[in-house]
Amino acid sequence: MIIYYHRVPDAPTLDAIKQDFVRHGLSGYIICSFFLPYMMAVRDASGSDHGLPDVERDERVLQISELAGEDGTHKLNDIIRDIVQFNAKFR
Repeated sequence: MIIYYHRVPDAPTLDAIKQDFVRHGLSGYIICSFFLPYMMAVRDASGSDHGLPDVERDERVLQISELAGEDGTHKLNDIIRDIVQFNAKFR
């Protein structure tokens, strides 16, 4: 009988996470700035987030930027502050 043993990888250290954050600051921000407004969108009592209608590109950008409201703007500002604090790379 052969028993296979799969070693569970060690969890990354906080320093490793910070180094990864520094190397990929811009791409992480781009991902956050796309998904955060949808995740924070204000929903009505039925749970609907009032899907966005088909509109011109500039109007769509404005609608998405307003989905999360002022709280979303503050959260994105916090992310930018963290990126600057960690001297993240923007390449």
